[in-house]
Amino acid sequence: VTTTSTLNLVDLAGSESVRLTGAKGVRQKEGGKINQSLLTLSRVLEKLGNKEYSSGGGHINYRDSKLTRILKPSLSGNARMGAICCISPDVQYSEETKSTLDFATRTMLVTTNAKSNEVVEHGDALVAEFEKEMERVKLETAQAEERRLQMEQSLLKAQDEIKSLKLQLQRERQTAEEEKEDTMWELMSTTRRNKELEDNMQNTLRATELNKQAMELVRRQAKELEKENQEYETQLKEMSRRNKELEESNRDLKQNMQVTNSATVLNKQGMEVLTKQVKDLQKKNDEYRVQVDELTIRNEGLKGINKELKQNMHNSVNAATLHRQTTEAIRMQMKELEKKNGAYVVQVGA
Repeated sequence: VTTTSTLNLVDLAGSESVRLTGAKGVRQKEGGKINQSLLTLSRVLEKLGNKEYSSGGGHINYRDSKLTRILKPSLSGNARMGAICCISPDVQYSEETKSTLDFATRTMLVTTNAKSNEVVEHGDALVAEFEKEMERVKLETAQAEERRLQMEQSLLKAQDEIKSLKLQLQRERQTAEEEKEDTMWELMSTTRRNKELEDNMQNTLRATELNKQAMELVRRQAKELEKENQEYETQLKEMSRRNKELEESNRDLKQNMQVTNSATVLNKQGMEVLTKQVKDLQKKNDEYRVQVDELTIRNEGLKGINKELKQNMHNSVNAATLHRQTTEAIRMQMKELEKKNGAYVVQVGA
C-alpha cells in the first residue's frame, strides 16, 4: 500500500490599488490580473462556505482563473487547509484591511474532510474489492430484510385498513339504504301533498268560476233593477205631471163653482153637471191613488230584491276575496238606487 499526498504553498499578493500605487503599463496590467484572480478565489470560497449551495450540487467556477484551477484539489474537500492573513493598522489601508478580513471569514466557513490516499497493489486490490463487495452485499441484504419487514408491517396495516374500510362501507351502505327508504317516504308524502294542492287549486278555480258567474248574475240583476227604476222614475214623473194637471183642473173647477154660485144659485142643472164632474175627478183621483199604491208595493218589492242582492253580494265577497273592488262598486250602485227609491217614495207620498 502506497500513500500519496500533495502540498500546495501559495503566497497571495495583496490587492493592487492603482490609486495608491500609481502603477502604469505592464505593472498596471499585472495588478489587474492579480485582483481578478483574488476576486475569483473569493467567489469560490464563498460558494464552498455556503453549505446549501455546495451540498446541493451547485456549479463552482474553478476554471475562471489559473489560481483556482491549481488549488481545486486543496479546496474541494479532501485536504487540510490553512490560511494566514496579514493586515495593516494604517487608516489609509482600512478598505484593504476590511476586504482581507472578509476573505478570512469566507475561508473559515469552508469545511474539509481529509482522507489518506492509498494505492493498493493488484492482488491485494482484488481481495479488498471482494471484501468491499461482500460488505456491500451484506449491507444490501440487511437493507432488503429491513425493507421486507417494513413491507410486512405495511401489509398488515393495509389488511387492517381494508377490514376497517369494509366495515365502514357496510355501514355506509346500510345508512344509504335507510336514507333511500326515508327519501322514498318523503317522496310519497310530497306526491300526496302535491295532489292535495292540485285538488285545492281545482276547487279554488271552480269556486272562482262560480264567483265570476254569481258576480255576472248580480251585475245583470243590477242593470235590470236600474232599468226598472228608470221606468218607475218615468212613471212617477208622469204621475206627478197628471197630479199637477188635476190640481189645476180642481182650481179651475173651484173658480167655476164660485163664479156659478155667485152668478146663479138657482141653476140646478149646472150644479148637477158640476157635481158629476167633481165625482169623475174624484174617481180619477182614486184611480191615481190606486196606481200610486201599486207603485209603492213595487218599490217595497224592489227593496226586498235589493236586500236579497245585498245578501248575495255579501256571500260572494266571502267566497272570493279577489272581487272586492267590483262588489264595492255594486254596493255603491245599490245605495244610489235605494236613495233614488226613497226619493221616489217621498215624492209619491207627497
